[in-house]
Amino acid sequence: MMEEIDKDLATLLDIYNEKFEANKGQKEKKIKERDDFEIQFKKLIVNVIKPEMDNYKELLDKKGLHSYIKIEPQFELEDKPPRITFTFSYKKSKHSSSSLPSITLAAGNGKIELYENRIEPTGSGSSGREGSYEMAQITNAFVKELLSKFFKSLFNKSWTQYDFE
Repeated sequence: MMEEIDKDLATLLDIYNEKFEANKGQKEKKIKERDDFEIQFKKLIVNVIKPEMDNYKELLDKKGLHSYIKIEPQFELEDKPPRITFTFSYKKSKHSSSSLPSITLAAGNGKIELYENRIEPTGSGSSGREGSYEMAQITNAFVKELLSKFFKSLFNKSWTQYDFE
């Protein structure tokens, strides 16, 4: 009787161990794929996205608007998906620094996610995820078009309703 229990239990434990190892292998594969994707995205940030953002930052700075570009994570030990955010402030605005206009490209679920905070000088506006893109879509021309549309949507106004005092 004891031999039957041990044999049945041994079989069940073998099945459990096989499933555990298979699941472990799949999880390790997904982690490696995510890590590889994030490494490629970090290269894209440095070689494509940031240089285009730097061009717009230079223009905004020349026109007297304060802007900054933030790349996260700042330290390799941080376990956060990479992202780059371009933020600027109007010359005079009625909103807090936590609700400044910004555009972010971030790694998420094997895609590049686009987030925008379209905040106007009055503090009104909208924010949210605006799209999801394949890595191959993120080219210099694509980033330039994103930034151009973003800034034009914020500055293409009559400005008659705003108090500049």
